[in-house]
Amino acid sequence: KEIINIAINFANEYIQLKNPDEFDKWFAKAPITEKFRKEYRRREKYIELSQKSLEGKLSPADEKFLKENDDINYDYDALLGSRIIDIREESGFQLKKYDSKSKTVHLKDKYEEEFVIDGRKNYQGGTEIILKLVKQNGKWLIDESK
Repeated sequence: KEIINIAINFANEYIQLKNPDEFDKWFAKAPITEKFRKEYRRREKYIELSQKSLEGKLSPADEKFLKENDDINYDYDALLGSRIIDIREESGFQLKKYDSKSKTVHLKDKYEEEFVIDGRKNYQGGTEIILKLVKQNGKWLIDESK
């Protein structure tokens, strides 16, 4: 199905991008709505300013932005949040579930690993993301991520 392929391709291309210049070019052409683009940039700015705040280098406008956007709980990555630490070279997203009514695609990273440290079992990988798509001007675009 077209929607599923768009979501899988988007997620896998996203995690493969390492160079910021490549990312900007890719993001400009990505199959996303303007709403998604703005939300991603808002989260990205929040993460950047949160890091700057630790150094005590915020302007009053930056402090205001952080206060007004404290609904964001993303620490490391504007799409995957803190789960980005579980993304590895061998990571790749695949379909977990598709809801045809809401046009929501649930993806899961195929990379999963259990390991033991100090006799305790730990778990890494299996990152899941949910992408909601909408049709605009005859094209399926990603509108939300969770």
